[in-house]
Amino acid sequence: MKKRWIGLAAALGLAAALTGCGGAAPASTPVTEAAAPETTSAAAPAATEAAAAGESAADKLELSGGAEAGAGGNAESVRTMPEAKAENGAAETSSAGPERIQMNVWEHPERVKSEKTEGAAADFCSTSLEFDAPTEARFPELYQALDVISQDDFNISDEAMKNVLENAEELTEGSGTPHVTSEYITVRPGRTDVEIVSMLRTRTTDLGGAHDYWEHRGWTLRSETGEVLKLTDLVTDRQALPALIAKEMEKEYKEQLSIIGGDKGDPAAYIDGVLKKYEEAGVDIWYLTPDGLLFNFGPYVLDLGFSEQLVLLKYADYPDLFKVSAPSYPLLFVVNTTGPEQQVSERGWYTGIRAGLYPDYEKYPKLAEALAGYNEDVRIRMEGYLKELQKDGEKVIGDAYFFEAQYITVDQIRMENEVLTFRETTALSGVEPERAKETYQEFSFDMKTGEQLAGPALLEAKPAA
Repeated sequence: MKKRWIGLAAALGLAAALTGCGGAAPASTPVTEAAAPETTSAAAPAATEAAAAGESAADKLELSGGAEAGAGGNAESVRTMPEAKAENGAAETSSAGPERIQMNVWEHPERVKSEKTEGAAADFCSTSLEFDAPTEARFPELYQALDVISQDDFNISDEAMKNVLENAEELTEGSGTPHVTSEYITVRPGRTDVEIVSMLRTRTTDLGGAHDYWEHRGWTLRSETGEVLKLTDLVTDRQALPALIAKEMEKEYKEQLSIIGGDKGDPAAYIDGVLKKYEEAGVDIWYLTPDGLLFNFGPYVLDLGFSEQLVLLKYADYPDLFKVSAPSYPLLFVVNTTGPEQQVSERGWYTGIRAGLYPDYEKYPKLAEALAGYNEDVRIRMEGYLKELQKDGEKVIGDAYFFEAQYITVDQIRMENEVLTFRETTALSGVEPERAKETYQEFSFDMKTGEQLAGPALLEAKPAA
């Protein structure tokens, strides 16, 4: 899968040379130089002091808040940006905590058709991660570590692709009707800042059964060194976690917790056994979000059937639990999707790239709804561009070489005073190089109401020379 992506990148460079377009993916938000805040371990003696006082570690680290302690019932359940009142009474984003860096996700879908069985096919999607050039230069060890993880764990091996396609062939041959199976690897960023970069990989496989199968795995790295961190690197008392997880499950998953308690004995002891099993296997079933430590118990992990339980231990609720500082930025990440490559003549083909923005659904539901509409608009626009481009490609004759890349990407992302602002870059090109052009538009959204405050504002339009 890496070779396919490198080939696409090289081809995009060729397209730029042929058409006068810029690169396929504009640089992400530049990162200003700032030292990462020092991590604090002042709370480390909490468990020892608790024991001396006759309290359990879990009691000592107990939530001091109230009803807001709930973990939330889905992967979007993270509450991130602390609010402060400005002089005019409006909420504004706190600047405290480690500085956010922009890490974009690239998804690479493809369909493989069977050469043996007509109608059988398999869909695949691998994922890679991207920093802008300044961030890559600033954190070279992190970049190298993520590159290794991407190649080893975010790609689908040739052997796995073969097995998934063979399953589609068997289903098609057995039923006499076409079948499409699939395997997707997607990555959801959590914390991405100068102190910590954390993410959750989800692998979803559909082999034609009653339902898909999916499993999750997290990675958390120290930004300065690229070191992969363990739970003991992040929390002051690993032994307190099972009881805290059980306590949070009592709020959102009371019925499931009663099953663990009734059939398995002590829920905390059972959860501890599950954590140890995955720790011994070197698999993290957790990752750090901007709001806390999120445990993602996927299907059958807690032996509760085909369901998953998401348990969040928040920085704000358990300040003595964490060795790392709490960030103040909201969760928002960008997913770039490469469209299908299609041969349109003997010596020509095209591709498309489009971006989507994904915010914290729980804290910013209106913004999420508005950006879902924006993402759909980008998809529709890209489909239209590619249809027109295909028509141009069909006109290519003789020795002319035709390659075109259309793309809509976003960068220069800012989140200030509850306002999201970003720049959209659109590259459109045709068969004739002089038709190539790149345009930039700026959009602004109210993060609380989802209202589009400005845009699309045309910033610049440059026909190729």
